Amino acid sequence: VPGATVWFSAGKHVPEERVHQSFHVEEYTTDQQGQWRSSMAPREMNSASFKVDHPDYARITSNFGIDQQIDELKAQTHTWTLKKGFAIRGAVTGPDGAPVEGAHLALGTLNSCSDEGPFAVTDADGRYEFSRVGSSVQEDDSQRPYQMSVTVLQKDLAPQLAIVPGTGDVELEPSTWNERTMDFHLDEGQPLTVRVTDSEDKPVEHARIFPSEWRDRTNGLTVLRKHGIPDYTNKDGIWRWEHAPMGEEIMYDILARGYMDVRNKPLIG
Repeated sequence: VPGATVWFSAGKHVPEERVHQSFHVEEYTTDQQGQWRSSMAPREMNSASFKVDHPDYARITSNFGIDQQIDELKAQTHTWTLKKGFAIRGAVTGPDGAPVEGAHLALGTLNSCSDEGPFAVTDADGRYEFSRVGSSVQEDDSQRPYQMSVTVLQKDLAPQLAIVPGTGDVELEPSTWNERTMDFHLDEGQPLTVRVTDSEDKPVEHARIFPSEWRDRTNGLTVLRKHGIPDYTNKDGIWRWEHAPMGEEIMYDILARGYMDVRNKPLIG
């Protein structure tokens, strides 16, 4: 595959030494033979990672550690196979059944959503699209597909989350391998009010509160929160989300400068 972009990092890391010989995310492009070459790697490198992208293949959003293939890298025999991706398309509607414009959606794998996306935004007809979605497979005997999920958040409406058809335990049909259909209906939700105080019962202003895990333990709400979830408590130590999912437990992190963190606090709207 010519014209693929490769971001490569490598180094020699010795625990007892403070100085590491390394470089981070150098960019290369494959030639007509699909090959790329770096002349910067330390001779005694013992760690490496890279990410590959090409517009005709599935988008890869994370770096892959290849420490176990160091000998192949040194021998210049290491290979990487790009995979064909699929599309996820659908529509988002509101409580009245009308299309929701400007809703933001995040795609996550297992329990992770990247701050760098991929993201999608609904148009005037409430429609959205994810393209070049990767079909990652766990490295085990079952070859069970990873569970992917899509989280959608719109200001003044409660968020929604669903598992991508054909991943996890969700059947593929009536979607196809190349075209996955996911429609979302958003409700108004329920208010959630939190009061944060210190050990003397005084309000803590500017404490940061944000959801960390929801349903399938993805952090999709965390990366989308700026599109409809408040960030900080007010001068009275009050944080209020007007449109939390009704009756659903979500894990929250509560942080404030000068105080110990409260992590994974279950709260219900």
